[in-house]
This record gives sequence, structure tokens and C-alpha cells, in this order.
Amino acid sequence: MAYSWNDGMAGYETGANDTGFMVLFPQNRGPGDVTDTGYDITVVPQPQASTVVFGIGLWQAEADVNIYADGALYETKEVSADGTSQAYKYQIKVPAGVTLKLEVRQTKTLSQWGNMSFSGLAVGIVEDEVTLDVKQNLLSGDYAMNLSQIGDIDWLHMKGNGLNNFTQIKKAGSSSIAFNAYGTVDIEGKMNRGGRCKLFGIFLERRHGWL
Repeated sequence: MAYSWNDGMAGYETGANDTGFMVLFPQNRGPGDVTDTGYDITVVPQPQASTVVFGIGLWQAEADVNIYADGALYETKEVSADGTSQAYKYQIKVPAGVTLKLEVRQTKTLSQWGNMSFSGLAVGIVEDEVTLDVKQNLLSGDYAMNLSQIGDIDWLHMKGNGLNNFTQIKKAGSSSIAFNAYGTVDIEGKMNRGGRCKLFGIFLERRHGWL
């Protein structure tokens, strides 16, 4: 996924075709069940109906996307990818006054270095009242998201800082989205999705694992 924006926080006021992202790994790199790798995102209640759009990437891994409304589990989406990386886009319609929480958990590593990734989320205004609704799409090819247009309420973009960590780039005055890592996950930030990245001393091809 590639992101553009023109209303970012100080130091990141604008962006164009930004493919930065974060990669999440279990501390145990080998294949098997996983219980301690993931992240939570909370979107605070809005005075009007809203839509939440985000994407996740997977390579050699299985994951659950648990969607909560006001603390109650609404739906779980189970996703997976083997030797070909996959990216999934979600669009969630959220009624006014409802707290939305996303729990994304890697549940299994299928082979050495299996991982998942996250790069951004946008919250936008919906003019009409809606009922809670979740749509999931498997992406093919590149997907471009203008965060400033889609996220007129708020947005968040993860980008590597060049030091194997990541920066949470936010909409200026951001206050509606909270991100927290879960468990004993290892996280690396990537500046872009270039051809090869050196990770733990091993070069991995672009197709392996990332949005």
C-alpha cells in the first residue's frame, strides 16, 4: 500500500506515494502456533457515523483480525498467506458514538521468519447513519490511499525511521486513534518496500511479507 497526505504532523506535513511500513515477528522465529504477537488499535467514539479503512500484510503466517464494538466482539476475520505474500484491505462502517477496537494477532508461523505487517489506518466521516459493517478484500497489485481525503477525521501511518524502529506519522492534531503493540512481539520499521531488506543478517526479497 502507498500513502499520500497533506495535513500531517510537524516534520511530516506532506507525503506522496509513501510505502513505509512496520513488520511484526514472534520472538520465536520457527514454525508453530503463536500467542504473543500482534497489536491493538482503538478508535474513539465519533459524534457522527464514520468509516475506518486499513490494511494488513502477511507472509508465511496466519492471523486473526478481531473487531470489537463497545467492548463486545463483533466479528473475527481469519487470514493467511504461504509462500506468496498477501495484503488485505478492511473497510468498517461504524455508527456514531461507538468505540471500535481492532485486535490483530498472528496465530501461526508457517515457516521460518513468517510475519505480518501494518502500514496505516484512516477514519473518515459518513454523511448518513450506518449499522456496523465489515468488508474484507484481498488486494492484488498496488493500492494507493490518500490519507487526507479518506481520513478527514483522523489517520495514522507507520514508517521506518532508518534505525530498525518506526515512527507513527499522524494527522496534525490527531486524537482519535491509539496504537499499541501486544505481547513480546519484535517490530522493525521499513522506510519503503524496496527490492530487498536486510533483516537479522539475512536478505529477504520484496515479496516476503509486506504491504
